[in-house]
Amino acid sequence: MTLIELSIGLVICALVIGALSALWFAVAETWRTSSSSQGMTLRASQVVTRLESTVRQAKYICQLTSGSVTDCNAAAASVFLWRCDSWNAAGDVNNAANFKIEAPDNLPQVAELALIEYDATAQRIYLYQAKDPATMNASQRTAAGTVWTWSDLSKPSNLGTFKSLSYVEKRVLSEGISACAVNMPALSSTARPMLEFTLTLTRSGVNTVVYSVASLRAASARPS
Repeated sequence: MTLIELSIGLVICALVIGALSALWFAVAETWRTSSSSQGMTLRASQVVTRLESTVRQAKYICQLTSGSVTDCNAAAASVFLWRCDSWNAAGDVNNAANFKIEAPDNLPQVAELALIEYDATAQRIYLYQAKDPATMNASQRTAAGTVWTWSDLSKPSNLGTFKSLSYVEKRVLSEGISACAVNMPALSSTARPMLEFTLTLTRSGVNTVVYSVASLRAASARPS
């Protein structure tokens, strides 16, 4: 074999190895992209499920701040809910077991309220609601049974008051949310109220916009 033939053979080998490397790189990149897409889809599904579950059980939407997915200067989205009617107002506050019993009375006690709030700085959606009565002390259970009138429920400054209560806890509903907006369409008085969510999820520099809608379990009269 001459030097020229050997050189040609080496060049061909280099071309084949280069082509194989490009092929494997393309396959790996496809797998990475597919995995990232599946991960984003799963996270979007989890966010939607948590939001819908929280809203569907609610009896009434007391306050709503729309937020925006395009205006970074808009007030952060939030929804203040009368989430259930289950607090046992007649229960003995010294006996936590009494509050495992649901006792609907059509009155919104503080323990029955919840606040969904978007934090643009942390890129998280938080849920504020009363702790499990078993973890409260007697004075907290007494305070948790306080009835809020519509004047209390509709007062914007009471959102901060609610969040600061010692028996209200804050937990993360979702994170990696770069924008959030909510909307409540106008419906007939007999229709089930609906809440629309628009979320921008961010992962590895890629944004995905997610739309969802949740209906309250039934049309309820506004608390008095």
